[in-house]
Amino acid sequence: MFKLTNKKVVITGGCSGIGKSIALTFLAQGAEVHVIDLKAPAEPLPSDISLHLSDITNIESVQAIADELGSIDILVNNAGIPQIGNLEKTSPSDFQNIFDVNVKGAYHCMYAFIPGMIQQKS
Repeated sequence: MFKLTNKKVVITGGCSGIGKSIALTFLAQGAEVHVIDLKAPAEPLPSDISLHLSDITNIESVQAIADELGSIDILVNNAGIPQIGNLEKTSPSDFQNIFDVNVKGAYHCMYAFIPGMIQQKS
């Protein structure tokens, strides 16, 4: 496959589903894996994966994690929430929540982590 030895990876939404599979794959390839998620997983992650409980819609919370971790090599913006239904079934508050997590959350992570990635030429 590929080797990620000595690479520091951050994955949002990595406690379940696709995010968890991504985290486990990066771990198997030798990366130092950090998962940011809103709540702890139902089943514990492997002990080699560092879990950071945080709400990515809060830029200060994300920035605190970025400051703690320092420069990283890979950022996977995986966190997101789906909305099944049509316009008539999506309330303005539902839409705001979707936008906050899926768009602003990704932006907050990029804003916090990318400057360090650019600095170290990741």
